[in-house]
Amino acid sequence: MTDQDVRDFLERMAVEEPAPFLDPAPLTRRARRRAARTVVFGALGAAAAIAALFVGVSELREASPTVPAIDPTPTPAAVASGAIAYSLDGDIYVADPEGSNAVRIADSTTDARCEGISEYSMPSWSPDGTHLAFQRDCPTSDQTDVVITDPQGNIVTEVPRDGWGFSWSPDSTRIAVWETWPETVDVYGVDGEREESLALGPDVKVHNDASPMWMPDGSALLMDGVYEIPLDGGSPHEWGVGLLRRLEQVTYSADGTRVALIKRNSIDILDVADGTSVSTVAGLTDVDVWSPDGDRFASLAHGELNVVDVASGTVTVLTEARTALNGAKILGVRGFSPRGDRILYEAGDGVGGATALWSIGVHGSGARIVVAGTTQGDWRSR
Repeated sequence: MTDQDVRDFLERMAVEEPAPFLDPAPLTRRARRRAARTVVFGALGAAAAIAALFVGVSELREASPTVPAIDPTPTPAAVASGAIAYSLDGDIYVADPEGSNAVRIADSTTDARCEGISEYSMPSWSPDGTHLAFQRDCPTSDQTDVVITDPQGNIVTEVPRDGWGFSWSPDSTRIAVWETWPETVDVYGVDGEREESLALGPDVKVHNDASPMWMPDGSALLMDGVYEIPLDGGSPHEWGVGLLRRLEQVTYSADGTRVALIKRNSIDILDVADGTSVSTVAGLTDVDVWSPDGDRFASLAHGELNVVDVASGTVTVLTEARTALNGAKILGVRGFSPRGDRILYEAGDGVGGATALWSIGVHGSGARIVVAGTTQGDWRSR
């Protein structure tokens, strides 16, 4: 396949109408912090934790996935809405929503910035689907940055980062990265210009190097789900001062209409417009990813992947982690489909065994492998 073939394929992807998901066949077995999280349930030594990648559901054993042939790739028409970007063997691919028709858009072995040796990871579409960003790590130079491309894989800009992760602003015009963890966060435009450098100050206690998140209106960052960092130069402060004495953290829905107040053994969902209570969910203590319309969220707890209907507080268990030989139970969640009817999650099959991205309907039916051999991916929202 020539470079022009790849570009023609991805240009079609950017303009064609989305194809609907097929109605999945029912499952023979229904099992019962921050966006895109993987959880290890149970004790693991450090060496085992590194080696054990995402030990997951029983369906994975039954399917026994193998890594598909993806290079060279045919060039049939693809869909735009829901197109998946994923990392595999250090490269970045784009495919249709179910993982077929994959095209490699970033080849780590030809990266001149890293002397031909690099690793690309954690691809993330902008909320409006106009850009794709992913992390670059250069083992030979300790260089770390974020690469931003258009949907066809053409590099738009590259920005430096420290720590782990990055996040898109709600309007898709900026990204936030650690400049120096845990002291300073930088905000860059998609043109690569640094717009803000925000010092957190001594009162902001950050407990991990997860990427900074955004407030729904884009006026501030939300660190650790607790501290609000204004972009206008205002002083960092705790979200909802006083409330946090009884809260663990807060998280907003993707559309900004709902906010979850996460307590030690329950979650309160409030309407942002008037502050009224929508529902309370007992027994869960994390909101991992929201659906696009804010009507549902996914939560990992007790070795299970759950989806919560916000209006009623009803919890549906979609699938469960499976215990590996080393005692680990690992399961991860990546996000909802653009329609909000399916969830992208990650699972594996033992230490050194198969890993895969799966999707499943929000009511627990139709689990299927999207991409075998990886656990990093993101569905395009437009």
